[in-house]
Amino acid sequence: MIDEFFNKSFFEQEKHDPLPYLADCELIDFVRKELPQKEYMEFEELLNQFAGEVSYYWFDKGVKTMRSMVSELFHMKE
Repeated sequence: MIDEFFNKSFFEQEKHDPLPYLADCELIDFVRKELPQKEYMEFEELLNQFAGEVSYYWFDKGVKTMRSMVSELFHMKE
Protein backbone atom coordinates (compact mmCIF):
# COMPACT_ATOMS: atom_id res chain seq x y z
CA MET A 1 0.00 0.00 0.00
CA ILE A 2 2.76 2.46 0.88
CA ASP A 3 4.69 1.60 -2.31
CA GLU A 4 1.55 2.27 -4.34
CA PHE A 5 1.11 5.62 -2.60
CA PHE A 6 4.69 6.69 -3.37
CA ASN A 7 4.45 5.48 -6.97
CA LYS A 8 1.30 7.51 -7.52
CA SER A 9 2.36 10.74 -5.85
CA PHE A 10 6.07 11.18 -5.25
CA PHE A 11 7.91 9.76 -8.27
CA GLU A 12 5.57 10.64 -11.16
CA GLN A 13 7.86 13.27 -12.70
CA GLU A 14 10.96 11.10 -12.37
CA LYS A 15 9.23 8.12 -14.02
CA HIS A 16 8.35 10.14 -17.13
CA ASP A 17 11.25 12.58 -17.48
CA PRO A 18 13.43 11.51 -20.44
CA LEU A 19 16.35 13.68 -19.18
CA PRO A 20 17.26 15.04 -22.64
CA TYR A 21 19.74 17.47 -21.11
CA LEU A 22 21.98 14.54 -20.11
CA ALA A 23 21.87 12.74 -23.47
CA ASP A 24 23.95 15.22 -25.48
CA CYS A 25 26.03 17.48 -23.29
CA GLU A 26 27.38 20.40 -25.35
CA LEU A 27 29.59 21.62 -22.50
CA ILE A 28 31.52 18.34 -22.28
CA ASP A 29 31.93 18.20 -26.07
CA PHE A 30 33.18 21.79 -26.14
CA VAL A 31 35.63 21.29 -23.27
CA ARG A 32 36.91 18.04 -24.79
CA LYS A 33 37.75 19.89 -28.02
CA GLU A 34 39.20 23.03 -26.43
CA LEU A 35 41.31 21.77 -23.51
CA PRO A 36 44.51 19.75 -23.59
CA GLN A 37 44.08 16.13 -22.46
CA LYS A 38 45.44 16.67 -18.92
CA GLU A 39 43.22 19.71 -18.25
CA TYR A 40 40.22 17.94 -19.74
CA MET A 41 40.75 14.98 -17.40
CA GLU A 42 40.93 17.37 -14.43
CA PHE A 43 37.73 19.04 -15.61
CA GLU A 44 36.01 15.69 -16.03
CA GLU A 45 37.10 14.64 -12.52
CA LEU A 46 35.67 17.84 -11.02
CA LEU A 47 32.47 17.43 -13.02
CA ASN A 48 32.07 13.84 -11.79
CA GLN A 49 32.66 14.98 -8.21
CA PHE A 50 30.05 17.72 -8.63
CA ALA A 51 27.57 15.26 -10.15
CA GLY A 52 28.11 12.91 -7.22
CA GLU A 53 27.46 15.70 -4.71
CA VAL A 54 24.30 16.79 -6.52
CA SER A 55 23.11 13.19 -6.71
CA TYR A 56 23.74 12.68 -2.99
CA TYR A 57 21.92 15.94 -2.18
CA TRP A 58 18.78 14.79 -3.99
CA PHE A 59 19.05 11.26 -2.56
CA ASP A 60 19.30 12.69 0.96
CA LYS A 61 16.42 15.08 0.31
CA GLY A 62 14.31 12.19 -1.03
CA VAL A 63 15.05 10.01 2.00
CA LYS A 64 14.06 12.81 4.38
CA THR A 65 10.86 13.42 2.42
CA MET A 66 9.97 9.73 2.43
CA ARG A 67 10.60 9.50 6.19
CA SER A 68 8.36 12.48 6.76
CA MET A 69 5.60 11.09 4.55
CA VAL A 70 5.73 7.63 6.14
CA SER A 71 5.75 9.17 9.61
CA GLU A 72 2.67 11.21 8.76
CA LEU A 73 0.93 8.13 7.33
CA PHE A 74 1.54 6.12 10.49
CA HIS A 75 0.45 8.93 12.78
CA MET A 76 -2.78 9.78 10.94
CA LYS A 77 -5.88 9.56 13.07
CA GLU A 78 -8.66 7.50 11.59
